[in-house]
Amino acid sequence: MPRKKRSQRQAIEFASYHVRITGWDWDYSFSVNGAKWEDKQFADYRYLTVRGILLRPRRIKVEAAELTFIPEAGLAELEQSNDASARAVGSLNIQDTRLLGYLSMPTDALGPVLQMLIANRFKYVLLNGEVMRYRKALVHRYNLTERHDEADYPDDE
Repeated sequence: MPRKKRSQRQAIEFASYHVRITGWDWDYSFSVNGAKWEDKQFADYRYLTVRGILLRPRRIKVEAAELTFIPEAGLAELEQSNDASARAVGSLNIQDTRLLGYLSMPTDALGPVLQMLIANRFKYVLLNGEVMRYRKALVHRYNLTERHDEADYPDDE
């Protein structure tokens, strides 16, 4: 009887995703916490949504990009959690003709990020992560920045 072939893990390929910011929204909600499984008396939800145009990779044909940043805990709390299982800071997926991203953000970074967006200083979101596979990818790092030079990156076509 022939042996079964062992499936080998594919090597992870990395990609850069560049979004030029065209707009943004910030939503805030505060309420009495109705969730029985949480020990908190109140709940607040903060979502920063950045809309833009995907510049890179060029082979991904989408009409728009929408990245939602979800503040979770302070950076100090994240560092103290000693959770070695953190694999990504967010994810990307393609739905219809849009690139959607869901990204974690330390709560204490939200204020400065909002100030920079209000002042129209952030122009781009640069994300590094895995290559799209089945229209999905994990994001390992992101950067909101004012400057971006396409010449600094190799051709991706």
